[in-house]
Amino acid sequence: MSRTWIYVLVAAGVVAAIAIGLIGNHGRDSSRRAARAESSFCSDLSAYRSSIASLIALNPTSASKSDYEDAVNDIESDWDAVQSSAADVASATRSELEDAWNTFQSSVQDVPSDASAGEALSDIRSAADTLRASARSALSGPDCSS
Repeated sequence: MSRTWIYVLVAAGVVAAIAIGLIGNHGRDSSRRAARAESSFCSDLSAYRSSIASLIALNPTSASKSDYEDAVNDIESDWDAVQSSAADVASATRSELEDAWNTFQSSVQDVPSDASAGEALSDIRSAADTLRASARSALSGPDCSS
């Protein structure tokens, strides 16, 4: 084999390794973004619940009109935050699902045409597991139990 072909093959290998690294890192970024969005949503939801509890806890015989107005304003503000962070969760979840789908689709396309069913399944198993986990996560929604 000539040196030119060796250089071409090495360069192609380097390009492929970089592409794989970028694709893999993009998936981790969307997972981190989804986790941050979920955390913000849970925090906003907790503040919203707390502001509702504060309004309910006001004593009708001793609370001032200002206490009532402040409590209502807090609920409205917290509701706005919940709506915003819920949109971020939806966007991050969609991005995570798209990344999982793209990885799965790429894995399927990379299966050699002469591969047996067993070889093909072996080649795409990891991507299919990631796709299934992303779908389960999206269906279950944010876990704000902690």
